Amino acid sequence: MKRIFILFFILLSAFFVQAQQIYPQDYFRSPIDFRMLLSGTFGELRPDHFHTGIDIKTRSVEGASVYAAADGYISRIKISAFGTGKTLYLTHSNGFVSVYGHLSAFEKSLATYAKEQQYKRKTFEVDLYLKKDQFKFAKGDIIALSGNSGSSGGPHLHFEIRDEKTQEPINPLLFGIKVKDYIRPVINSIRVYPSGKKPFNLQLAGWGENYRLKDGDTIGLPNDFYLAINTIDKQNDTKNNNGVFEVALFVDSVQVFGNRQERLNFSTGRYINTFIDYAYYSEYRRRYQRAFVGEHNKLKLYTELKNNGVIHLTDSIFHQIIYQVKDANNNVSKLKFYTFLDDSNKFEPLPADTVKKAVFYADRENIFKAENIKLIMPTNALYDSLYFHFDVLKANKQNYAPIYQLHSKEVPLHKYIKLSIRSDSIPEKLKSKILVARIDNNNFIPSTTKWEGSWATASIRSFGNYTLIADTVKPQIRRINFSKNKVLKAGDKLSFIIKDELSGIKSYKGFFNGEWVLFEYDAKNNLIFYTVEQKRLLKKNKILIEIEDRVGNKSIWSE
Repeated sequence: MKRIFILFFILLSAFFVQAQQIYPQDYFRSPIDFRMLLSGTFGELRPDHFHTGIDIKTRSVEGASVYAAADGYISRIKISAFGTGKTLYLTHSNGFVSVYGHLSAFEKSLATYAKEQQYKRKTFEVDLYLKKDQFKFAKGDIIALSGNSGSSGGPHLHFEIRDEKTQEPINPLLFGIKVKDYIRPVINSIRVYPSGKKPFNLQLAGWGENYRLKDGDTIGLPNDFYLAINTIDKQNDTKNNNGVFEVALFVDSVQVFGNRQERLNFSTGRYINTFIDYAYYSEYRRRYQRAFVGEHNKLKLYTELKNNGVIHLTDSIFHQIIYQVKDANNNVSKLKFYTFLDDSNKFEPLPADTVKKAVFYADRENIFKAENIKLIMPTNALYDSLYFHFDVLKANKQNYAPIYQLHSKEVPLHKYIKLSIRSDSIPEKLKSKILVARIDNNNFIPSTTKWEGSWATASIRSFGNYTLIADTVKPQIRRINFSKNKVLKAGDKLSFIIKDELSGIKSYKGFFNGEWVLFEYDAKNNLIFYTVEQKRLLKKNKILIEIEDRVGNKSIWSE
C-alpha cells in the first residue's frame, strides 16, 4: 500500500510540476538581420488561445528579408487568407521545426512551386506537405520576405520553434535568441475570489521589483479563497504590452501555485478560457490569470499546484502572500502583502440564483428542449457545471424566429454545441437563405446552417441571444485601382473589394482573357488582387470575377 501511494504521488507530481528543459543555445539564429523588438511574446493571452510564437517587429513595413534560423528543409508551405497567412515550415536535423508566418513572398524557387500548385488546384489557399530535402536551405539563407498576410494586425514576422514529433510550440526565447530586455514585468492588480462570496479587485502601488497593496500591507480574508493577477511584460525601446513568462504564488514562503509559458499544445489552447477569469474579461476586456485550476482544465503549463490553488486559512495569525512574476529574460517583479482570517460578514455574498431551470453538467452530455428549440451539448463542452438560464424574447422585423436567450455570453463554451430552431412559417424557397445567428451589440454573427425537416440547425460555440435571419443580398464587387479603359501591362495589379454583409464570402474565382488566374485574397481588408502576367496579355483584355456567399447568393463582375 505504501509503495502504491508513493507511486501515485510521483505520477501526480510529474503531471503538475513541469521542470524547465534545457534547449540548444547556439543552434538557431535570429530570423531577421536587424535588432529584434517584439510586439508579441510566447504564451501571450489571446482570444480563445495562447500565442504560440513571438511576433517580431519589422519596422512597420513589409519586405524585410527573413532568414533560415538553422540548416534544414522546407517541409510545409501553407497559404491562407486567415491565420498566419503565407507560412513556411523549416524542419531541422535536431528534432525541431521553425515556422515563419505573415510573409509577403517566398524565396524564388519556393514561390514558383507554390504558384504552380495554386494553378494546378485553381485555388489561392493551399496547404502543401513537401518531400524531405526537396527544398534545402542553410542557416542564414534568405527564405522569404516579411509581410502582413493572413489575420495579421500590422507588418511583422510571426516566428515559432516546434517539437518535430509532437508539433508542440516551444518558447523561442529559450533557445538563446536574444531580445534586449532589462525591464521588469508590471503587476497591475489582483482579484480575490472568496468561497461563496462576490469577487473583488485589490488596487496596487509600487513599480520595478516591488509592489504592495495600495491601502496598507494587510487585508483580512475569509477562510477559503483564491487569487488572480493582471500582469504584463515590457521590453526595452518598445511600448507594447506583452505576456509574461512565469507566475508563482507563495503562502508563508511555500509555493502553492505556478505556471510557465514554456511549451504549448494546440489541442488544449482553448482552455485559456478557464485559465483566465472569462466572465470578467467578457465584460471589461481585461484578463486576470487565475491561480486556480478547475476540475476540467487540461492545461499542462502548471509548475506547482496545491489544493487546486485554493488558500485555506485556519488560524488568526498573519500569513505572508507573495506573487512573483518573471519574463523570459529572468527579470522579476514581486507583490507582497499579509492576510489573516476574517470570519465577519463584511464580504458581499454572491447574488442568489433565482432562475434554476435546468442543471447542465460539465462531465456529461446535456440536452435541453423547449418550444421550437433544442440544444445538445456534448460531454466536456462546459468548463464547469451550471444552472442553465433560458428565455424567449420578442422577434424583430428582420427575424424569422423569436430571440432565444441561451444562458450568458460571460460563460465560455469549450466545444461546439448543436442548436436547432424550428420554424414552419418560412417558405420553402427561402430556406436555403436562412441562418442561425447570434445577436451581439445589434450585429448578427451567423453560423453555417442546414435544415433537418422543419429545424434550422447550426453548431455554435458561444452562449448568447440567437434567432433566425435571411441573407438574400448578393455579395459586392468593386474595382479600386484601375479604370475601364486602362491599357494593361505586365506587373500591373488589378485589385477589387469583395464583401458580403451577412453570411460571408464562400468562394471567388477570377478569369483573365477566359483563363482562371490567381487572385490573392486579403480577407481582413476584403481585397483580392491579380498581378498581370505578360504571357496572358492581349490587345483587348477581358476580366471576369465570380463570387458566391455561404448561402448561395452570387455576383459577377466583367469588363
